[in-house]
Amino acid sequence: MQLGRWLVFTVFFLSFPLLSGNLEDLEKKIREEISETNATFAIAFQDLSGTASLFMNQDEMMHAASTMKTPVMMRLFEMIDAGSLSLETGVGVKNSFHSIVDGSLFSLSEDESEVLFQYLGQSLTVERLITLMITKSSNMATNILIELADAKEVMRLMHQLNIRDIQVLRGVEDMKAYNLGQNNRSSAGAMLKVMLACARASHFTPETRERMLAILRQQHYNEMIPGGIPKGSGALVAHKTGSISTVEHDAAIVDLPNGDRYGLVIFVQNFKDRAEVQARARGISSHIYQYMISKK
Repeated sequence: MQLGRWLVFTVFFLSFPLLSGNLEDLEKKIREEISETNATFAIAFQDLSGTASLFMNQDEMMHAASTMKTPVMMRLFEMIDAGSLSLETGVGVKNSFHSIVDGSLFSLSEDESEVLFQYLGQSLTVERLITLMITKSSNMATNILIELADAKEVMRLMHQLNIRDIQVLRGVEDMKAYNLGQNNRSSAGAMLKVMLACARASHFTPETRERMLAILRQQHYNEMIPGGIPKGSGALVAHKTGSISTVEHDAAIVDLPNGDRYGLVIFVQNFKDRAEVQARARGISSHIYQYMISKK
């Protein structure tokens, strides 16, 4: 066990010292949750009421996988707020994209949302494509939309929102770029800021923030953070997952029935067993949920 890889916790007590015991207990439970795995976990948790935060390895940069699709969605909604784009705008469905390395063409052999292959050469609305990109993690929808959003504009928006440790360079499955290490990357801390911006950044209208969260709440893949929250609890989880051979991520805004809200990001890399990592993530999510509903 390489202790130095994960025993890097920072617990912030903002202005409510009576919470310290609960936070110490929470930290202990999370340490125990991941103590039997050599995977590298990065965790960023924030109670949006401002009472407490807990971070572990939050600055470690990892391959972002499909979590980068949330910043792309945010840029598109910025365009919609500005009036330069509409959710009803029709966009051509295609399976031919340009590598950022040399402009050469590549295509996708498969897609999480197989439905898009049925619409090649036709048009779908921006709203439909955003929904497929987020809820089904469609790579084809992502590659179509990132051309519309422009990766450089996505990064300009991230910097405007003071989100620094994130890199959105390209769409998905650009193998020439991948082989050169030109990848979309993020830290767990930066992805927490992305999720918080969806929930409360004044850069977006209240209606747009709620629309983005509504799309994120339709997420099809719920093996990590939502899986640690009891069914029937009334909690709403707006989240985006990211999964490739080397990483397993989830980033969420959780709304509790009592009005409390928190952000939680779990990034994992260097694992051997994906099912075990997902189970550990559910355990972390469960501990944080229990902390939030029991805090005084």
